[in-house]
Amino acid sequence: MGPMITYPQAKQQVSIAESRAVPLVSVVMSVHNGARYLRGAIESILSQTLPDLELIVVDDASSDGSGEICREYAQRDARVVFLANTDRLGLTPSLNRALSKAHGTYMARMDADDVSLPHRFKTQVSYLETHVDVGLVGSFYTEIDEDGSVLIPEYRFPTEPIIICWRMAFENPLPHPPIMARRALIEEVGRYDERWRTSQDFDLFTRLCVLTKLANCPEVLFEWRRHAESISTSFKKEQRDSAISISRAYISRLLGRDVPQADVELLWQREPHGIKEAERFVSTLIAICRQIAADSRWSSQERCALRNYVSQKLLYDLTPYARRPRSWRLLGSLACLSPSLVAKVATRRGKGARPRWSPLPWRRRITTD
Repeated sequence: MGPMITYPQAKQQVSIAESRAVPLVSVVMSVHNGARYLRGAIESILSQTLPDLELIVVDDASSDGSGEICREYAQRDARVVFLANTDRLGLTPSLNRALSKAHGTYMARMDADDVSLPHRFKTQVSYLETHVDVGLVGSFYTEIDEDGSVLIPEYRFPTEPIIICWRMAFENPLPHPPIMARRALIEEVGRYDERWRTSQDFDLFTRLCVLTKLANCPEVLFEWRRHAESISTSFKKEQRDSAISISRAYISRLLGRDVPQADVELLWQREPHGIKEAERFVSTLIAICRQIAADSRWSSQERCALRNYVSQKLLYDLTPYARRPRSWRLLGSLACLSPSLVAKVATRRGKGARPRWSPLPWRRRITTD
């Protein structure tokens, strides 16, 4: 393990007299027995280059001193609002409790074991003010371990809203902790759905996607910590099962019909076995692409970008079937999206050349040696 990293103390302490009645950004955080990393997480918020914020932190019945740490910061800095649950409620109800106290124009998420880079809020507020049709924005992040050592320097996600809308059918293309959203939209969709103990973020995103565009800043603004006690580690199977159920509801709403559970699970596996599964896989994703492209909020350039993206992605996924006789039917299905791209592949096959379908990774990672 690498050396223990200490985070600088907040450069600015704000008194009650100096604090604004209506902050620009409301940061919501819940903590349960997270004392080990909590100070670093709070300091990374209070040290933001955009200081016009409030941090609403809920202690979810901790027994390790997390509540005392939160109370200490609330006494020192008027921007910190401390709430305590007498009984453990869980992440989703705790986030909604924090949201009920929020006043900011924008809502930002933060977890008690992660780190926001100093310019995160300034960058995200600028993005939302520039892109008025975007209601929520995430970012790339660095993955760190328990001691703060870098595991993955840059973890990338799709940035274009129309691509994010399509990929929502088979994964969550928006990391939850570094999001910032227009708070009025969060209220309009009814905040987080407390039926979901995990994947509550994914459910929120699928509901917001109907009202607004979702995007990611193409920049690292966050450090996400991987450790054994994190929710994504402790409830991995439950999180996946919940996500598939949410995805099924999302796709069914898009297509206006009930989509079989098996078809949705096939999308999430992303590895069709046999030509019949490959045909179902392609058919479902193309239907989703067409339905999204039919929405009038997208420009012609965005629709074209989606069709090209989906064609390239599916061509790459279908590489294992390139030499099989029925693969021509798969290429024919893609021709309606991007005829020129499919024609190039077909021409190469006609000449007996080995298909060279450029891989379009689901999520790009840049790692060090």
